[in-house]
Amino acid sequence: MVYPAPIQTPITTLQTILRAHASYQQTNGLAAETTAYEREIADAHRLSRSLGRQVELYEKELGYQQKQADRMADLGKDGIVSTQEVEQAAAQTVGARRQREVLVSSDIQNQLRVQQLRQQILQRRLAHREQLADFERQLLVQLKLLRTALDEFRDRYVLIARESGTLSWQPTVREQATVSPADPIGYLLPADGDDKVVARLQLPSLGQGKISLGDKVILDFSAYPSREFGQVEGRLTALAPVALPNQQGEYLRLATVALPDTLLTSYGKTLPFRYNLSGTARVITAERTLLQRLLDQFLNLTKNT
Repeated sequence: MVYPAPIQTPITTLQTILRAHASYQQTNGLAAETTAYEREIADAHRLSRSLGRQVELYEKELGYQQKQADRMADLGKDGIVSTQEVEQAAAQTVGARRQREVLVSSDIQNQLRVQQLRQQILQRRLAHREQLADFERQLLVQLKLLRTALDEFRDRYVLIARESGTLSWQPTVREQATVSPADPIGYLLPADGDDKVVARLQLPSLGQGKISLGDKVILDFSAYPSREFGQVEGRLTALAPVALPNQQGEYLRLATVALPDTLLTSYGKTLPFRYNLSGTARVITAERTLLQRLLDQFLNLTKNT
């Protein structure tokens, strides 16, 4: 499968690491090596037990040999046996003692081999765990890179809507064009069965602090001049949490206005519903009486004089 260029490299590297990990799991030979070491340790234990029994037998034989050598020495002093016979008995005793030391030395060497094999098993397992940990570190690093690449690809190439529907592009939008995050490129037409009629506003920063959900909004549509057709009333139902700059550097806050199913104007005229109607809007932040408005204007005049 071919992926977009920004994603292809981290995915390819990740696949390479996964293949290397799978190959290592199949060919590392840890189980076979451990089994061979443990088998050799078992053989060494059996040999050690055999050597131990031989040492016990030699110790008994050495005891007999020593007694015989002592008797021959006493007989030699009495002149019953010759000096040669006494020396021969003593030599046999020394030979038995030497053979016993050989068996003891062999058993010591055998025990050292057992310790060496156990150390090799431990080192092999540690190396195996370290190799697996290294694979895990590589995978985590590559997954992080892939996640970053996916996020960057999503932010650059993917449009995410808060609700389902069909995107209607602005007439000025062209393929391969560069757009600013603050510029509208189209509108989301409601999905089948969703008959809510809404207007999308871009509110300037001035006076945004006075606006709240539920405020009345008066709409003037460019296609239906208000002097001839009147105005349409709606209610503010959603405000974007953050204002975004447009190409002119002005910070605009997106807002949603709920409209009645039938666009009935203040002149009692019904406007036909059309997508992408443009116009202007005024948010009424507080209902005021005529007397209050006159007083406000009077206060403004006195402040400016």
